[in-house]
Amino acid sequence: MLSLPVVDANNRLLGAITVDDVLDHLLPANWRHDHREKSPVEYKEG
Repeated sequence: MLSLPVVDANNRLLGAITVDDVLDHLLPANWRHDHREKSPVEYKEG
């Protein structure tokens, strides 16, 4: 998983952020549910 450091103005490490963190912030909470309902392709679990 891709991650990047989070630093302050003095380049001190504050933490790290991952692509997953960014996507969680940008996408709505129900994006998976909405995507399946609007898809023209039938979705089967399992």
